[in-house]
This record gives sequence, C-alpha cells and structure tokens, in this order.
Amino acid sequence: MDPNWGKKCRAKLEAAGKWEGSDFEFAPPLPADDAADLRVLWMTSDPHCFKQRGKRCVPLFERDFLYDWLLRDLPVRRRALLRAPGCKMLAPRAAYVFNGVLSCNPFDVAKIAEALKICGTHGMLVHFGDENGSMDKMLGYGDWTLILRQYYAKTASSTQWGDKLLHVPLGYSANFWQDMEEKEWTAADPRDGGPVYPTEAMHTLESAGGAKGATQAAGSAPPPRTASEALAAMPRPADRKYTWAFFGDVKKSTRPFMAKGMAAVPRGFKFESHGFAGGDMHRPVELRSIMQSSVFCPAPTGWYNPDSYRFSESLETGCFPLVDGHPTEWRDYIPATERYWEWYFKYLGVTDAVKPFVKLVDTWADIPAHIAAKMEHAQQLGAMQKQMVEWWFDFKGALAAKIGKMAKERVLDA
Repeated sequence: MDPNWGKKCRAKLEAAGKWEGSDFEFAPPLPADDAADLRVLWMTSDPHCFKQRGKRCVPLFERDFLYDWLLRDLPVRRRALLRAPGCKMLAPRAAYVFNGVLSCNPFDVAKIAEALKICGTHGMLVHFGDENGSMDKMLGYGDWTLILRQYYAKTASSTQWGDKLLHVPLGYSANFWQDMEEKEWTAADPRDGGPVYPTEAMHTLESAGGAKGATQAAGSAPPPRTASEALAAMPRPADRKYTWAFFGDVKKSTRPFMAKGMAAVPRGFKFESHGFAGGDMHRPVELRSIMQSSVFCPAPTGWYNPDSYRFSESLETGCFPLVDGHPTEWRDYIPATERYWEWYFKYLGVTDAVKPFVKLVDTWADIPAHIAAKMEHAQQLGAMQKQMVEWWFDFKGALAAKIGKMAKERVLDA
C-alpha cells in the first residue's frame, strides 16, 4: 500500500465534493510482508464477537467459513485483519464484510464504494445476514466490483448485477471445527505454518435449567481440506449412533411440524434451545460431534429464510439434510421463500447433482416413512454419503477458485 494513498485519496474526494464534513478514516499501512494481502474489514462494532456470553466471546458465525473456504485462494492472513470497525474506513485492496443484522448503517456501504471508486481503487463486498432478501436495494451494489452474498434472493440475482454478484452458502458456523478462544484465533495464521489447534479442551455448558457441569472434550480439529480426508474421519451411515439429530428452537415456522414428524423416527437426538444464540445453546464443536453420529439432519426454515447453517453443516458431516421444499403444513409460509431450494439449486446449476442426497420436504408427516425406507438399504446410504461429501468438497473448492480468480482480477490487480 502506498503510504501516501490516504492523502491522495482525500485530495480526490475533496475535489469531487465528497469530503466536506466527512468522517472517513484511512486504514494504516500493512507491514511490508503483508502488503500484498487482501485486507479484510469487518463493518461491525467488534470485528469478531457476535455477543459476549459471560467472559467468553461468541464469534461472528460466518467467520471460519469465510477464511477457510470463501477466501481460501486469496492471500489473506489473520494478522492482517484490521481490528477496528470498517464503517467509515477506506483502504485499497480490501474486502468489506457487512452483516445486515450487526453492521453499521447500510447507507455507509454505498458511500464507501463510491469513495473507493473516486480514489481510483476497487473494493469487494461480502454481504452477510440479509435473510429476507431486501437489503441489496439499500446497500448500493453498483460501485462494488465483486459481491459475495449469503441467502439467495431472486431479486438480487437479476441481470443488473451481471457476474459481479455471487450467491454463496452460509457454510458452517464459527468454532464448528476448532473451538478456539478469541486470543487463540487471532494468533493463528494458516499461511505461516498453520495454527495450533487445541486438541482437547474441557468446557462448561449452561443447561436449559441453568445448571453448569463439565462436558466431554470438545473434539477440536482442523477442518478437512479434501473429501477423502473428511470421509476417512467420519462414520458410515450404518455405524452412526443416531438416526437423526436436531438442535434449535422448534416453535417457529415449519419447525413444530418437523418436530412432530421426527418424533416418530426412532433413535433421534433433539436438543431444544431457547432464542437465537441463547445461553443454553451447545457449542458448535459439540453439534458437529452429534451430527457426525447421525444419519439424517433436519434443516427446516427459520423466521425468514429456509437456508441455515444446518444445511451446510449437514453436508460437512456426511449427514443427509432434510429441508423445506414447498411446505403444505404451514399456511402462513412466507411467499418469498417458497421453493427457495429449487430456485437456489437452479441458480447454482446443481439441481440434478444434489437430488440423490438432499430431501425437499413438502409434508414433514411423510418423513418417517421416507427415512425408514432409506434405512433399509445401508449399503446404498454409504455410497450416497460418499457421493454427497465428494460433491460438497468439489463445490466448495470450485467456488473458492472462482472467488479467488475474480478478486485477484477485480480487487488486488485492478
């Protein structure tokens, strides 16, 4: 980064009449050995914590999947992160992470993109958290050269954005693979010999009743990088302890019908939590352990959107996902999310690829019969699991390569 970039940028903004009264800040230069990196600016008051639970930071859910996969093919190092809110921060060669629930004023996103353009540089927007698919109109996608967006929205995928907009999966939540404290995570640099992951850690959990007790080792491990690595570490369907598993609130959207239908399936594991990111939730690594021990994983709709971390986490653990297709049981189903998965799979071009292992549920009351029929053919389930995991890793790898190529052309080398 040119050490005089900020002064030059300010001069251009002043000449364009965009600086007067502005509270823009300029990011400090990176160390020389990080100068070629993509800088990541989190547009939140805290770059890493969704909330504090006691003395522990509950990390932003999107964090690990972003660095493990979405930015995998880009030169990004954790020590290069700017640990300050990016609401008004200007920097070249940067990706701005905006979360529609936690971030700054959405109009700041458009202002930053406009300022970067005036200064003769380009920025990449990573748009998380827009479950109802409406915030793109406020953000001003126009001046960004590349946008990664969670939650598929037909309106946002229109041709007006061309190939600059990529819809990406939610992926797995932070600490799903390695249960790392904030100080451990920020010290770890996967490009410099790899982070040291805690191999065994004892933790305490608050149960639904509020009592605290020690749990078993969290089972932290580096995320698998290939399908063969993942398959070698996971049980086959015939060897799994549970037929199905679900963690979460069962009182919203189609979930009461899901809970009733799944109750008729034997050998299930259900943990009902209270509220989003509430104090009684299991740690992500513990969810992973249970999902790796389960054959089917229901991933029903939340308040606004059928997509959830459960879908990607099911694929990650070799657990067959059950998702809402065209629900007939909930009359108040949000019209904008009907047939969500059909639209999304069509957009991604994977409809035929996922048909063997992703079940689109129309009526949850029919699922017990569906599962019973599948469980009668353990050998076929084993082959299907291998097909699912190989597809998922191929998909993630191809997406990472595409993002890396586009970001290098449009942000790093532009």
